[in-house]
Amino acid sequence: GDAMAATLTMGYGLILLDMRLPDGEGITLLQSLRKRDDATPVIILTAHDQVSDRIAGLNAGADDYLVKPFDLNELSARMLAVSRRYEGRSAPVIRLPGIEINQVARNITVDGTAQTPSAREWAVLEKLVEHPGA
Repeated sequence: GDAMAATLTMGYGLILLDMRLPDGEGITLLQSLRKRDDATPVIILTAHDQVSDRIAGLNAGADDYLVKPFDLNELSARMLAVSRRYEGRSAPVIRLPGIEINQVARNITVDGTAQTPSAREWAVLEKLVEHPGA
């Protein structure tokens, strides 16, 4: 359906995948992604608090899951954690010479001085950090 077409035509940094899609089951889409060796990080969202549904999603290749309804702060934290794992980092703090970027607190320390960027500045910084040298 539409979700499959979207994954075929664009690359994504992370996919939030509802297990109950309007045009089919999310598990089918997830299995298709993994069969074609698409390693995009996937967090599944499910309304079912069934252990079997969560296990099926994880076994199909999901990186994490959330049961609906969920807290947006928890979703944000899980997205950040999954993204860090894919980037090969385990800590939420990125350290560069003279700069420390705390992705959880969303602040920067430059030569020992704390800075709090605006939302727009943070978005630009995240893109720069995701693609060093680009």
